[in-house]
Amino acid sequence: MIFKDKKGGERGPVSLYWFLLWVIALGGISLIVFAFSSYTPDIRLQEAEILTQEIRNCIIENGEVKDIWAQDIEKECGIDLKKEGKYAYHLSLGIYSYESCNQGVCQESGKEKELKRGDENLAALCSIKEAKGNVPQCYEEYAYVIQQGKPRFLGIKIAVS
Repeated sequence: MIFKDKKGGERGPVSLYWFLLWVIALGGISLIVFAFSSYTPDIRLQEAEILTQEIRNCIIENGEVKDIWAQDIEKECGIDLKKEGKYAYHLSLGIYSYESCNQGVCQESGKEKELKRGDENLAALCSIKEAKGNVPQCYEEYAYVIQQGKPRFLGIKIAVS
């Protein structure tokens, strides 16, 4: 035999330590992979911000608000407020008087025109701060605009379920 002079020692304890080391390492890697693969990021707020930008770019032209109040805003701006056949968004557009706004926040009493589309229940859930579970993400933005030669603020509020 080729290995006739080679002496083998006991390999029991060393093999057990290597086995335990591999089990711990592979178990840790498996836990990390499982933790990251089961995480679903919530991108609804970013979705609302992007939708707000698209709407703002669609209805404001050279600082003036287009007359979109009687039109279908979804068709005019090429947006879809539905997912799987039902409304997944609530969109509220409002023109506020210049005097009713202070530091980017406008009072509801100063609203001159309003256009609402989508699911009204989503907008109602935006005001609930302590709600647990799957509550909609809400985003609100105001832009300084000119309407019929007068300074105004355009308020865009979006709720995403």
